[in-house]
Amino acid sequence: MTFIETLGAVLILALFFAGFSQVFLPAYTAWHGAMFDLRTAKSIQFVAESFRKECAKTDRNTENWKKAVSVVRELEDYEITELKQGGIVLALKAVCIISGERLEIIGLCSP
Repeated sequence: MTFIETLGAVLILALFFAGFSQVFLPAYTAWHGAMFDLRTAKSIQFVAESFRKECAKTDRNTENWKKAVSVVRELEDYEITELKQGGIVLALKAVCIISGERLEIIGLCSP
């Protein structure tokens, strides 16, 4: 192989890699965005299910729930309020901010 052929092969290979990266960069960006959305959806599902399960218990303890959801990286903030009627707690309401989105979860309490 001569010097010109080697130089031509390197040039063609460089153009191939440049074009190859331009084709797969949008696909990689879309994949990364989809994985972020999936991770956020699973976090929302976990937070909601665990909150409702904790509310359904007769010996509910929101501190246990706070410890359980502390592992969720997407959970930025939460606030728990009691929904009462006649002095009896009927439900608990959690207002959570997950990945910048506000989410309200209502869990019915057992008597």
